[in-house]
Amino acid sequence: GPRPERRVTAAMAPGPDDISRGEIRAIELANLLDRLPAGSRLLEIGAGSGYQASLIAAAGHQVEAVDLHLWGKRVFEVKPYDGVNLPFETASFDAVFSSNVLEHVVRLDELEAEIARVLKPDGFALHVIPTHWWRLWNSVTYYPALPKIIRGALGHLRQEKATPDAVDPAQP
Repeated sequence: GPRPERRVTAAMAPGPDDISRGEIRAIELANLLDRLPAGSRLLEIGAGSGYQASLIAAAGHQVEAVDLHLWGKRVFEVKPYDGVNLPFETASFDAVFSSNVLEHVVRLDELEAEIARVLKPDGFALHVIPTHWWRLWNSVTYYPALPKIIRGALGHLRQEKATPDAVDPAQP
């Protein structure tokens, strides 16, 4: 028969001035992990660096993670996928999780069908989606901080460029 609808609520995390984005994700997960079956096999969609996947795995779950863009430093293995077709067998996950991802998906109906395909018959999907207030707060606080973020990234790139990867044997 049809699966019962599950509603999940989570406490709003403090604003970016009080806490890092990674800490916000950790708080978000702390509010959600108790809803997952113990030792479940879980798929995270839109895993980015794998930070949340690593926290879910540390809580005792078997985790697979996928994302469209594999860039930057990763803390957990994240597999590439095309944004729709999940590279896993049918009925292979107890739960599918995403955080702040679905609002960016262009072919949402197709992805939802894929999520249903990879879920076990008694599995469930759990998606965290930002409210309009959170998106407004995020935008208001992000853009004033953008020059600082860019300066930090450029400084990091300059430091990497200044550090030689290999020694030139022709140089004394």
